[in-house]
Amino acid sequence: RIGMLDELEVRVRYHDRYNVRITVRPDGRITLVDIGDLFALGQTPSALDSMVTAAYAQIITDPEVTISVRTFAGLSVYVFGEVRNSGILEFQPNMTVLQALAMAGGSVRGAKLNSVVLLRRLETARPEAIRLDLGRGAIADGKSYDLYLQPKDIIFIPRTFIASTVEFLEQVYDGFLPPVDSYILALR
Repeated sequence: RIGMLDELEVRVRYHDRYNVRITVRPDGRITLVDIGDLFALGQTPSALDSMVTAAYAQIITDPEVTISVRTFAGLSVYVFGEVRNSGILEFQPNMTVLQALAMAGGSVRGAKLNSVVLLRRLETARPEAIRLDLGRGAIADGKSYDLYLQPKDIIFIPRTFIASTVEFLEQVYDGFLPPVDSYILALR
């Protein structure tokens, strides 16, 4: 399916004037010479080809239109949680969860790698959550399931209970105890 910011090539045989490379705009439309705007987002290249052929048939006799996707945009995966550089990563064919973690700079101290969550949208648009054990023990024992990613997958690396507790204690100490220390010193 054609996505937002995909680059398309439209070729009309024997009519070089209409041959263009065009990017699908954020509103999902493309603009073609002498036709104007057409909605392309979510269409298959063959369905868009039929629409463009029908539109050019009103201008020229028996147009032979070919539409191809030159570059796909929006093929990305998202990594966040306890990694060094959370954010959007460019999707690569045959990319796995561990490869995405490596591209995100690896996990930080306190990451709960035995409970990584992969969120994936199904065809029904309902997200599916898959729990993965990517801890050292599971990898060493061969029990780790390093899944292949799909575009728009979301990887979340949670924090361990100990790391959450340490952060809580640091916040308590930094926010509450120093004023108490100062108060006690002032009383002496």
